[in-house]
Amino acid sequence: MDELEVLMDKHKPNLTSARKNLIQVLNELSIAYPKERRNIYDYESCYMLLQDNVNLKNLSEIMKSFEEEIRKDYAVFPEKVFEEIMYYTKDLERESNWKQSKVENMTCIRPKNIDANDVVGLENAIAKFEFEKFNHGTLLLKRRYLFEVNKSYQNSVKKPSVEKQ
Repeated sequence: MDELEVLMDKHKPNLTSARKNLIQVLNELSIAYPKERRNIYDYESCYMLLQDNVNLKNLSEIMKSFEEEIRKDYAVFPEKVFEEIMYYTKDLERESNWKQSKVENMTCIRPKNIDANDVVGLENAIAKFEFEKFNHGTLLLKRRYLFEVNKSYQNSVKKPSVEKQ
């Protein structure tokens, strides 16, 4: 779990930096193109939704892999945690399928009166922020489940074994 904590500490500044960068890009675009402000924020919302949907699909796959990894490392511990991970993964799949149906035919309308490079800069800032948010969220989930596995393991070690007489 120490490795996970180190990764989380490493990624947290990335998330903060990506969030600040996105806010800065949005502010700069709003100042540079005041008449397009509404279109900029509509595009940002739409593009974030699309990015979030992609990440949700990836998270489902990552959690399946994580569950297999934990099963391999903690083969005898504890079924309750595995069931929770599997339930959560199935829930992610359902949510991903639902979101996919919502965004399947969705097209984000790029603001027309904005320099193409500025729009690409916005897309890159959104993608970076969503990626860092996804990484941070994934690490939080893994930490939570590893904590539960570790807690169950510690509880099983503390319980006195019952010997047959």
